Formats: sequence, structure tokens, C-alpha cells
Amino acid sequence: MRSYLAAWLAAVCVVVALAGCEARVNRQRDHMGFLEIHKAARDGDIEAVRKLIENGAKVNAPDLDGITPLHTAAKNNDIELATLLLRNHADPSMTTSDGWEAIHLAVWRGHQKMVETLMSYGAAASRATPEGWTPVHLAAFKGNLPILDTIYRDWSGHGPSGKPDPNTLDQEGLTPLLLALQKGHPTVTSFLVQRGAKPELADGEGNTALHLAARHDDLDAVRALLTAGADPNARNRARLTPLGVAVEAQQMAVAELIWQAGGRQ
Repeated sequence: MRSYLAAWLAAVCVVVALAGCEARVNRQRDHMGFLEIHKAARDGDIEAVRKLIENGAKVNAPDLDGITPLHTAAKNNDIELATLLLRNHADPSMTTSDGWEAIHLAVWRGHQKMVETLMSYGAAASRATPEGWTPVHLAAFKGNLPILDTIYRDWSGHGPSGKPDPNTLDQEGLTPLLLALQKGHPTVTSFLVQRGAKPELADGEGNTALHLAARHDDLDAVRALLTAGADPNARNRARLTPLGVAVEAQQMAVAELIWQAGGRQ
């Protein structure tokens, strides 16, 4: 009986010790507001992160800016750290205080493999930042075709609410297609058109994708848009057609192409 009681007390002591350890690793912050797991993640110290998790550290604990260890791994393209965190139930849908998920940070930094890793653990390519930027917007803005290909290649793996829409508008009323054209990324333009981007959607000045392609002398984009059914006679708020924009910008090769497609000033 006495030996049984001693064993029980020992077990209780272990539980209490572990609880105290868990409380410490999730409570003690430095003067910058970082827990030990935040510092280990920033340093890329995989073993330290692993030991902290074993001691009860919360993988989804945010720092004072709402940044979790997974956000840090995504920014730094630390695949090993991200995988460790995700396997221990890190939530890829958590946002920073700026409203960015780990996948947004990975796309913005151009980390294609990280995007793939996050999506394999449930990160959605459809959710937007407060600015209205989905991962598709960010990749289009950056002209990152490999990341766009990763997002759409895994289309069938997305849940119903996670399927990326190439026609989602950001807070300024821009689609990923319009962003790609504004930044002069013709290969991205063709990619998005092939995946259902609507060429008739316009920006705040009434410019359709064809207006923007004409202004930037983007022959490949003009061809892709006309093939997709873009209206060569749509008028922007200045009452200019795509042909009018091309002539005004002295883009005569583009003007000729639009004219042949039936465009008029």
C-alpha cells in the first residue's frame, strides 16, 4: 500500500512539473513580447522548437503582432520548421494583426515550395487579406507563374470554400488579371485567361484588360484576350476604346491587331 501511494505521489509530481513547464513556456515573454517558441522559430532552431512542443509550447501562440511560428516559417521559407509545426496542429488559417495568413506571406516572398506545403495541410488559396488580396492576386502582382501553377494544379484538392477564383475583386476593384496587366506580366495574363479570368471586368477608370494590354504594348496579352472574347470596342470612363488607347500611346502594332479584330476608335 505504501509503495502504491509513493508511486501515485511521484506520478502527481511529474504531472505538476509538466504543467508548470507548460505554463512557463506559454507565459514568459521577453521585453519584445516573444515566447521561447517565437525566438526559436526566428532562429530556425528546429530542435529547440521540437523540445518546446514536447514541453507543451502552443504552436499557434501569437506574438504581440499576431505572428505565429508558422508565419515565421512561411516568411523564411523554412520547410522543415513549417512541416514540424503543421504536423503538430499549427493552424494555417491564423492571421497576423495585419490580417495575413501564412500562405499570403509565402506567396508575397515567392516561396513556391512553401505554398505547396501549406496547401497540403489545408491552407486555402481563396481567402483574402484586408486589402482584398487573395494568394492569386499576390502571385499575379508579382508575376509568379510557378506559384499560380501550384495553386491551380491542386484545384481538385481544395475544399469548396478554398477554390481560387481568378475573378475575385480586391478592395480597389481589381482582379488578378488586371493586376498582372498593370505590372506587365504577359505570361501570367495568358495563364489566368486560360483558367477563366473574365476579360470584360474593368478597373476603377473603366479600363478592361484589353485597354491595359493595349496601353502597355503587350501583343501576346492582346492576342490572348481577343481569343478569349474580349470586347475590342469597350469604352473606359474617358470614352476611349482599346484601339483609342493604343493609338494615343502610339502602340501601332497593337492598334493594328485590335483593328483587325473589329476594334474602332
